[in-house]
Amino acid sequence: MRILQLISSAKWTGAADPAVNLAKGLRLRGHEVYLGCIPGRSLSKQAMKLGIQPLYDFELNTNNPLTVIADIKNLNRFISARQLDILHLHLSHDHWLGALAAKCSGSGVKVVRTLHRLNKLRIDPIHKYLFKNLTDFTITLSAAARQKLIQAVGLSTNQVATIYGGVDEVRFNPKISGHAIRKRLGLVEDTPLIGLVSHLHENRGHKQALAAFPHIKKLAPEAKLIFLGETDEPYYSRLKKQVQDMGLTQDVKFVVDGNADEWPEHVAMLDVVMYLAPGSEDSARAVVEAMALGKPVVAIDVGAIPEIVAPEKTGLIIQDLQPQTIAGAVSYSLTHPNEAKKWGQAGRKQIEARFTNQLRAQHTEQVYVKLCQET
Repeated sequence: MRILQLISSAKWTGAADPAVNLAKGLRLRGHEVYLGCIPGRSLSKQAMKLGIQPLYDFELNTNNPLTVIADIKNLNRFISARQLDILHLHLSHDHWLGALAAKCSGSGVKVVRTLHRLNKLRIDPIHKYLFKNLTDFTITLSAAARQKLIQAVGLSTNQVATIYGGVDEVRFNPKISGHAIRKRLGLVEDTPLIGLVSHLHENRGHKQALAAFPHIKKLAPEAKLIFLGETDEPYYSRLKKQVQDMGLTQDVKFVVDGNADEWPEHVAMLDVVMYLAPGSEDSARAVVEAMALGKPVVAIDVGAIPEIVAPEKTGLIIQDLQPQTIAGAVSYSLTHPNEAKKWGQAGRKQIEARFTNQLRAQHTEQVYVKLCQET
């Protein structure tokens, strides 16, 4: 099949990772796959590292309405020239561009949308029309999101499927060592490390983790808290000041804006991984990556988490973000290392069975094949 993956983004965040890795996975399955994105920044650079040369045929500028008509025309020409079978769209802006271009082309190309963030969904009449009438199929990242989408938009059940997020289970595997990263950061090898793996941004759980940390220290005095992720000012500076005001500068470490190639090693140095708020994509990628590395997780009951984490089998699910709740779950994981190790091992098996990039590509391919057979 001839497929265009289109994402109106420039940054390697949110929907970018799954869109690019899906393109790569489909190529490995023998399809002719193109990737369109905003050029020149981290998304296109990371795509090239993964062997995907992005197209620069489209502006995809969400801030300039003057480029919309030009993009629709260019997409229309591209669909016809390449005789596309599938146009797979990942964000709202490219969804509109692609759906309108497909409609204008009259080529019969099938329009597929992955809804990466349910809470960004608009359910006004115009957007309902986009999903119901201009889109052949929608993919959600959890069964819960699928049900909510069907109810909110009024889609039929055969117009929507759940395909879970994936991870490179070779790159993220339990044999990966975080020893070198610990040494570089001056951390003693047997120091218990609790990690919050997330972009340093408002509403990602950092403040709640800090509130819980003094309670954790009562049961695990040697523990340190690691904030691992990209920075966002001025939030980063405010968070550092809060750490200073709490007198925790020796116990709370910021590991930010590191080498992306060493990301698995950074996560591998942690003993417990916390997930306290959804990020920029509903697949809970931080949890999936941690489980692939064999790490026990403590996660808030939100989004896809109940479909990923099996309570007391691969980690712990908490129902609220009260300091005592977070501290209780994290402390239990630290003070029951044998049980936590079993959770990590079971989590790895769960990833291999349900959450790999190869499985995501395979399941997406099945959607494409079914759509093309309906023509």
